Amino acid sequence: MPGAPARPGAIVVGPESELELQLGSTMRIRLLPGTNLTLPAPPGRWLGRTRRLEVRSGEAFGTTAGPLGFAFQLRTPEATATLTGTSF
Repeated sequence: MPGAPARPGAIVVGPESELELQLGSTMRIRLLPGTNLTLPAPPGRWLGRTRRLEVRSGEAFGTTAGPLGFAFQLRTPEATATLTGTSF
């Protein structure tokens, strides 16, 4: 449903679907068919500012509108990357 809030946890996109997530005002993520990922909770105000998006399978494309203000990692079965304000 357009505009529905995304909650932290597992997200599985069906084989004939796509999903686009808007995370705050700084990040947008597009998930292609068959993608399975774990969406992290928002960062804490003072502590626990590192967040990790885990893509277990499938494809995710994202873009940010500049620095995020917290440490953000993208983890896949093949690699882990730290995002600093870019497209991935």
